[in-house]
Amino acid sequence: MRKTIDFAGVSVEDNGSHRKGRKGRIHNVGAKNFFGGLPMIYEHVGITASDLNRSIAFYTNVFDFKVLKKTAYNAYLYHGEDMLEIMQAEPNAESTGIHEEIDPMELLTSKVGLNHFGLRVDDMTRAIENFEELSKKYGGKVIVPPFEYKQKLEEIADIPEDKLRRVLRKEPWLIAVVTDPDGIPIEIQER
Repeated sequence: MRKTIDFAGVSVEDNGSHRKGRKGRIHNVGAKNFFGGLPMIYEHVGITASDLNRSIAFYTNVFDFKVLKKTAYNAYLYHGEDMLEIMQAEPNAESTGIHEEIDPMELLTSKVGLNHFGLRVDDMTRAIENFEELSKKYGGKVIVPPFEYKQKLEEIADIPEDKLRRVLRKEPWLIAVVTDPDGIPIEIQER
């Protein structure tokens, strides 16, 4: 099953491998089971925002997410089958976001814990141009401009899924890091 998603006006194809079977059972094609033999799939990423409505506007307008549900305290957004939960922070919560340019490896390795989520595009130049234009209205900024990254692989899995095989490629690809209005890092890749 292939699905096309749109990031800031740039189409991306995704070869999804998660399927929902009858009676709501989860089947993850090619995945191992966890939790005592129970099936498991990726469900969602959750972030905390200083202004729930501002963050909803940012993710729906900049990354084309749709609102699945919203309460006074949180919202679930979706893009295809992928979900993002945004939770309203307490009034005096401290921001842990990043608001200035930073070395890419320092950004990804300087803190323990969830530090970003990644999106893939087909055209980095157009994606960043569109992001910069949309961020004027909805917030966010580019903190790591696009650069070429070449990985040094130490171990490689033998897998058939295109989405996963892209991570194993030996050729360099482009990476940039942008933030949402609260400084939450979003890695953009063209590979």
